[in-house]
Amino acid sequence: MSGRLVVLITCLSLLLGSGCAGQRENLWAQTTASIVPFIDPDGEPGFTIIYDAPESTAINAEGQAIKGPIEQHVVKRQAQVEEQKIKIRYLRDEPVIFEYITLPKEK
Repeated sequence: MSGRLVVLITCLSLLLGSGCAGQRENLWAQTTASIVPFIDPDGEPGFTIIYDAPESTAINAEGQAIKGPIEQHVVKRQAQVEEQKIKIRYLRDEPVIFEYITLPKEK
């Protein structure tokens, strides 16, 4: 039992410890995304974010690499954004998951 506990603690410390920060960062890749504003049918402002994922390791159901372009729609309930380019980072193995590095500018 104590052997399993040591392995579990070692695995957790590797996942959460500062020594893994580089490994966690390796999960992500940066790219430039295009922001294209729209107004939805209900009159709500939003935007489409479009980006390529050249470093993606994801594979679709047909066995093809998912490299993009990836398009996602974001409906905002506040001010409309302007058309622009921004920096994002995406998960290499799940490129539809992304984080903003720079936020879209509002009009």
